[in-house]
Amino acid sequence: MEFLHRLIIGFSAGIEKVMGSGAQAATNIAGYYAGMELGKELLEREMISQEDSEEDIISKVLDTLNLAGNIELEKKEDKIEITVTECHICPKRVGKYPLQYTACPVGGMLTGILDLVKGRKRQRLFMNLKGGEICNIEVRI
Repeated sequence: MEFLHRLIIGFSAGIEKVMGSGAQAATNIAGYYAGMELGKELLEREMISQEDSEEDIISKVLDTLNLAGNIELEKKEDKIEITVTECHICPKRVGKYPLQYTACPVGGMLTGILDLVKGRKRQRLFMNLKGGEICNIEVRI
């Protein structure tokens, strides 16, 4: 387990405790801004570029951050479907916090990175999370 993983687990659990049923929306936004910062650093280090496809950017980000044991991507028209198994930052599964609601930053983070790298601006985050042992995240692009 990496220090950054534990930081994300604790941060997400804390948001759920404070926000309750609004935790996922708050975590999406926090993840979005964190993703923009990660995107800046990855671009600066030339680990990703604006010319990379969305799938390649997400794959490189997930490999670099070691967020999960297995991640599968599928691009469909205006969205990317991400299936995460063996997540390393899940506050419920890994952190063992007894959360009532979800608080996953992955979808917001990936959206923030993609928007920054591709120069997109959005008014709202559009994503769908189905959490559990296997998490399914849809990110609109």
